[in-house]
Amino acid sequence: MSDQVHAQKERLVADLHAVVAEAESLLKATAGQAGEGASELRAKVQASLDRAKAGIYKYKTRASVGGETAVEAELMCTMRKVA
Repeated sequence: MSDQVHAQKERLVADLHAVVAEAESLLKATAGQAGEGASELRAKVQASLDRAKAGIYKYKTRASVGGETAVEAELMCTMRKVA
């Protein structure tokens, strides 16, 4: 993976973490707001955040031949339901 692609991927991950953190802060800040609509919306947003955070995985791996590293990889993936 080129340095540019790696840097872009890291920025994307950092941006996703920032969006999740901001959404969680917004949920906490509006927790005192009354109304069935607000409560329902907060519940939906929280459920979406939980699903997004639970489904992202990052792995680092390497394969060696004769005791020497042949290849290294960093994989990021997500799970999705297939109908």
